[in-house]
Formats: sequence, structure tokens, C-alpha cells
Amino acid sequence: MTSDSKLDQLLNQLKNQKWHSPTILATKLNIPQPQLEQILKTLQTKNIIQTNPQTKWIKLNPQYANLLTEPEPTPNEEEATPHKPTLATIIIPPKQDITIQNLHLTNTTPQTLEIHIRTCQKQTQIAINKLD
Repeated sequence: MTSDSKLDQLLNQLKNQKWHSPTILATKLNIPQPQLEQILKTLQTKNIIQTNPQTKWIKLNPQYANLLTEPEPTPNEEEATPHKPTLATIIIPPKQDITIQNLHLTNTTPQTLEIHIRTCQKQTQIAINKLD
């Protein structure tokens, strides 16, 4: 395990803004006590942590807490809003044609036709019925 990963583990323990015992942290994170003391000394010098002078316990300085929180995952557009299919019903009189956006429909029959269009994420469905 590298020193950086041990530092990351230590900061993850401290981000809850509570006081922590260095001895317990060393055991929990499997960091030798002298190495942890050196890391804590560096963090103290940089004013990243504070030490309780009576108990010698440590905690993260509040101004650094928001730097250690993980950002909220940004959902994909598909996950953000569920897909709602688009539905349309079109009635085309006999021997007539109609254009909707880039779709041109022609009824070449002598009957009136009812066309149901449903667009889904990956497929467009069309149903054609003869109106009586």
C-alpha cells in the first residue's frame, strides 16, 4: 500500500468532522504509529487538522470538510427523466396526403384511414386501421 493511499484512507476517516484517536486510527488503517505521527504532523503544520491539546485526538478542520465529500453522480439524460413514448393518431381521408414534420403520408385507398404512431426510445410503431 502506498503512502498516498494511506493518506487517502486517513482523510476519509476524518471527513466526518468528529474527534479521532490517533492510536485507534493507526490500528484501523494498518499504519505504523511512527508513520501516522509523521503524516499527522504534516497535516497539522498545513492547518488541515486540529489536535485537542488535552486528549491528543485529532479532527479535520471544517474548511477542508467540503473538499473531501464526493460529488453527486450526474445521471445520464435517460436516467434523469424516464422515457415517455410519443403517441399520435392521424385520420387521412380517401385519396389525400398529409405531411407532419419530415413524415409524408399518402392514402391511396377509397377508404378513410386512421393511423396510430407511437415513438419509443429505439423504435417507431405504426398501426393503420380502416374507418367504417
